[in-house]
Amino acid sequence: MEAKLNPLILYSTLISFFIISLGCFVTFAFFLNSLISELISHSPTVCINKGAYYFLGGGICIGAFLLDGVPNHIFKRPVSSKTSKFIWSIIMAGFALTFLVPHMIHYPVASYLENNGYTICESASTKWLHSKNIVYMKNNVCE
Repeated sequence: MEAKLNPLILYSTLISFFIISLGCFVTFAFFLNSLISELISHSPTVCINKGAYYFLGGGICIGAFLLDGVPNHIFKRPVSSKTSKFIWSIIMAGFALTFLVPHMIHYPVASYLENNGYTICESASTKWLHSKNIVYMKNNVCE
C-alpha cells in the first residue's frame, strides 16, 4: 500500500521548488547581464560575482526535480523509465554546471580585463566560502 502525501505539503513543496528554481535563474541572469553591460560599456569598474554563477546549476537541478514531481504526484502518472533517465541526466548536468560555470565565466573575463588594463582591487573585492566578488578597476584606481 502506497503512503498518501498530505496535499498541502505536496503542493507547498512543489511550489517552493518552483520559486527557488526561478529565483536561481533570475539571480544568475541578473548578475550575468550586469557583467555583460559593464564589459560592453567599458565601465571603469567591473565586478565578477562568482557566487551568483553557482545558481545556474542549482536552478537546473531543482527545476529537474519538478519534472518528476509534477507528473508523479499531481497528475498521478509515473514518468517512464526513459523520461526518468533524462531527468537524471539533467540533474547531473546541472550539478556539473554548478561547479563549471563560475570558472567558465571568470577566467576568460579576467583574462580579457587584464589584457585591457584592468587590475584587481583587493580592498573592494570580497570572499566568503565559495562566493567571491572580484572587483576589477581600470588605470589602477582602487579606492
